[in-house]
Amino acid sequence: MLERRDNAFLVTLIALALSKAALTRWLIFGVDNPAVGVALELAAIVGVLCLVDAAPLKRRPLLTFAAYLGLIALMYANLLYASYFDQLADPSTLMVAGQVGSVLGVIVTLLHPIHLLYVLDLTFMAVWAIHLSDRTLEPAYRSGTVTAFGVLGVVAFGFQLAVVASFPSTVDGLALAQARGLGAYQMAALMGGEPAASASALSVLPDSSAAGSSDVNSPGAAVQRRVESLRQAQYGPRVGGVKRGEYADANVFVIQVESYQAFAQGTSIGDQQVTPNMNDFADQSWVFTNAFSQTGAGNTADAEFVANTSLMPPTKTPASVTYVDRELPALPRILSAAGYRAITMHANDASFWNRKELYASLGFDAYYDKKKFPSDDTIFRGASDEVFFSAAQRYLEAELSKGQPLYVNLVTMSSHAPFNGIPDDREPLRLPGDLKDCRAGQFLGAISYTDAAVGDFIAWLKASGQWDSSIVIIYGDHTAMKDLDLKGDNKRLVEELLGRPYSAVDRQRIAMMVHLPGQVQGEVNDSVVGQVDIAPTIADLLGEDISRVPHLGRSAFVDSDPLVITRSYFPAGSFIDNGMVFTPRMSFDDGSALDVRTGEETTPGFEERDLFDRAAGLSALSDEWIRSCPPRVNVGDIKDAEIPRFKTDSD
Repeated sequence: MLERRDNAFLVTLIALALSKAALTRWLIFGVDNPAVGVALELAAIVGVLCLVDAAPLKRRPLLTFAAYLGLIALMYANLLYASYFDQLADPSTLMVAGQVGSVLGVIVTLLHPIHLLYVLDLTFMAVWAIHLSDRTLEPAYRSGTVTAFGVLGVVAFGFQLAVVASFPSTVDGLALAQARGLGAYQMAALMGGEPAASASALSVLPDSSAAGSSDVNSPGAAVQRRVESLRQAQYGPRVGGVKRGEYADANVFVIQVESYQAFAQGTSIGDQQVTPNMNDFADQSWVFTNAFSQTGAGNTADAEFVANTSLMPPTKTPASVTYVDRELPALPRILSAAGYRAITMHANDASFWNRKELYASLGFDAYYDKKKFPSDDTIFRGASDEVFFSAAQRYLEAELSKGQPLYVNLVTMSSHAPFNGIPDDREPLRLPGDLKDCRAGQFLGAISYTDAAVGDFIAWLKASGQWDSSIVIIYGDHTAMKDLDLKGDNKRLVEELLGRPYSAVDRQRIAMMVHLPGQVQGEVNDSVVGQVDIAPTIADLLGEDISRVPHLGRSAFVDSDPLVITRSYFPAGSFIDNGMVFTPRMSFDDGSALDVRTGEETTPGFEERDLFDRAAGLSALSDEWIRSCPPRVNVGDIKDAEIPRFKTDSD
């Protein structure tokens, strides 16, 4: 009798796990054949639950229930991750120590009533497991049938895994998981790690002493020549007559604004400008209306990495976790060697997202983090943007007095999701009641607050005499309005500001502006640029030669054909050119495209097929070059870092 009860319990768990797997696939992939979905996830679920249940252990039903809980937790983690990033979580990243609480507010915004289906059965099944376990206090062997099903499930899953592992890394993970199974894809990701550099790449990659070499025959120069053959962006007419090296030795201030999507720039609610100070900045700067975020799992920290290296973050993990064991020839290190003092400032703790090690890897001379800013006025995880910029001014006055030219990164934080941390009376933007409480309205209110703080900093630049002699860049790090299926007031507000439907293109479009020394008249450039173009733009304006340092971007003041690659939010292998955003699935042939300016569907042609292959080559070269760079000494332990387990947003 006991054996039959155990069998009924096991079969019920398998049925429930399969139903939740089908639910997960439906919520992640949308239209999905439930029978096919069950078939694809069957082997993994049966293999795990049957083998655990076949173990001759005391209180075996409780262990089987624990295995079931583990499967459900993994499914739900994938759902939350995919809901934000449009990709699946890497199990190796989920195992990095961290605190869910640091991004709990963002996680809450992803919850939906249908998610209750993941937990409604748990109390009943737990009671059943306890009831059965009270009758199996001694180890007992299960029937051979249960063991056989477990072995059969594992063997079938092994074949599934081999098929998934045979696909190249350029294949979109969501498409592969949908076609071959969520469980198989995640196990392959866990076992695969970062792909090794190819033999052809190793033939021109540097040894441990050559990464920063200026020799025209250096490995770095050879890699960059390969990049240029794919990128085809080094040469072209100068934009606006801006000359290379025209602003040599100028100070450089780069302001990275949290969640600053382009649709908030230059817009108004009634007679109120959302960003009046940055609008004034735009009136005296170059405005790049088609700038795109290229961040990955690390979001804001990844933006810092991409903007300073002109390379791509990892496909599944934050750059600040994966790449900080390397001494990268990034812009801070290059400018420091040229006599600049390279500084970065952020009001969060440098342990968050392992930034302390990231900054050392990039070559910053100094960083100012949470410990350096007053704590009497905090928003999100550190000093408010008002306090941040006020204190930054004092630090920069001291730095400027040393007589060295400065390269300064300032990273804001107050406009961080979920955008509700700023008191209403401190937001300059006054929204009507129906918009004040929706996510889009809260975002605009938060950005209006940050805009005021940025305005104070710009006023200081002018008052201190830095404005007319400095390069000042403002850009957004990543998306704020992730959801494409906006509803109600959110949808109405965003689409009123855009003047058209909100698309995946708008989701990734960020604000980006460059003020040049002495510039008094604003200029608009609608050519596509990415965050990888920021470092080459700065090097170009200062006259720094980076032709021997591999980088994927081009100066925004060189009019050459754009090719911006992305590996997160859009499927792996996606790219953006002046005509469209192309997103593949399993290959180019099943991909689709959106017009880069309107977000409407368009048709890729032969040129896009060539760009698809070139983008894949650039992506691989970026990874290979980073892995070849010399190792850093005295790298800190990742256990000392604070890495949010659910990477729904990075500060």
